[in-house]
Amino acid sequence: MGQGKIETLKEKGSNADILWTNLCTNSPLMYFWKNKKRRFAGGGSWSFLRYYGLSSVDELIGKTDEDMHWHIENGPFHDDEVEVLTQGKSIIGARGTCIVGGKLHHILANKMPVYEDGKIVGLLGFFSDLEQQLADEKIYTKGRLEDPATGLNNLRGLAENMNHYLEEFWHHGRKFCVMGFYIKEYETFRRTFGDTAGNVYLKAIGKALQDVFDHRAILAYVIDGQFYVIMQYENPENMHKIQQEAVRHIESIHHVGECRCTCTAKITLSYVNEENAGVFRYEQLMYQFMQELGKVDGEMEPETDKR
Repeated sequence: MGQGKIETLKEKGSNADILWTNLCTNSPLMYFWKNKKRRFAGGGSWSFLRYYGLSSVDELIGKTDEDMHWHIENGPFHDDEVEVLTQGKSIIGARGTCIVGGKLHHILANKMPVYEDGKIVGLLGFFSDLEQQLADEKIYTKGRLEDPATGLNNLRGLAENMNHYLEEFWHHGRKFCVMGFYIKEYETFRRTFGDTAGNVYLKAIGKALQDVFDHRAILAYVIDGQFYVIMQYENPENMHKIQQEAVRHIESIHHVGECRCTCTAKITLSYVNEENAGVFRYEQLMYQFMQELGKVDGEMEPETDKR
């Protein structure tokens, strides 16, 4: 009888299509599938698209995880998928991290080979977000790493995430930079309209940064109108351009609720390189970036030989 049911599904492929469509539409798990080259080859579940803020699968098809800039550490995801695609190995319950909304999230991933005519033609995977489970285990608590006004990382969250970037740089040479955005009008706005309005003001700045950096970077609010962004890069010139785009977004804010406002961003841009990352621990690097942000006399360009 089991064999008969399998043959029926083969003869009536629409049944399989219906099952897959309903799974993708209703499951809370983030389903996806990729071709032999590790590129997204078709649909993902709605929960997957929503998780990463994608409006349709068109933003996904033909790209790799690396193209999407979701991970600080690409190596574990890449190596797992190569094993699935070349050895037929199933990866069950692999822990990892990804960037979502400017914050680092812990996930539990599962990947398995897809066969056609006895050959592996791709992989099917799904994952779940572990933040709630980790909170229940008291491994991670939202308030410990999150700024309550903006919903971004606080200073502690920024420092912990900096460590991830440094380890990836030390072990695999993936370069990153730290951008600073100092909003000099914030303190005047807060004193004029009060703390509640001031928090709304900060949240608007944070949203502007999220719109620009999406899931490619770690975002943080530290104190007194000071925001930070940590982002991996290949071409330094691209970092300068995206920082200028962020400035334009911030300075386009003229209303917060019913209050008129001005937002002027003074910026810093620091590249982590073999010289400074080899000397300082991440705590010392954080101190260095804080010191640079305090200068806020305009844009600070790194020396070419330190990139």
